[in-house]
Amino acid sequence: MRIVVMDKEMREPLTIVDIPAHLMRDVIDGTRPYIVLPVPMNFRAWVSGYDFVPNAPMNDELRRVILRMEKIVKGGSRGPDGGWDILFWTATPDDEELALLLRAAFLPGQVTELRRREMQQWFMGALGAPPPQR
Repeated sequence: MRIVVMDKEMREPLTIVDIPAHLMRDVIDGTRPYIVLPVPMNFRAWVSGYDFVPNAPMNDELRRVILRMEKIVKGGSRGPDGGWDILFWTATPDDEELALLLRAAFLPGQVTELRRREMQQWFMGALGAPPPQR
């Protein structure tokens, strides 16, 4: 589930993160109002994907950011179970600067443009590369 991470004071969006469904289950049920996400602190941790591993051991390569979850609900309608309809979830981090280092997710409309730019950059790099030496 994609969640917008917001600044505490100004309520401005900082980034968008993709939170796994098994972590959101506790938040939706109301058993836990926060999510703890690992943040890779160097290139090796970033490439290895430690931040995708559940219960990854925390060391000098990983730090934690705590996201306090908040639901945004519709004002006047009730759902089939008698509760308010949830529009979306937002999160406020305990450390805004560390939250900027989280692995960002992109909105569905941005993914196509991002892939197009990656392919264009790869093609431009391939054209500018020197010929192989024999």
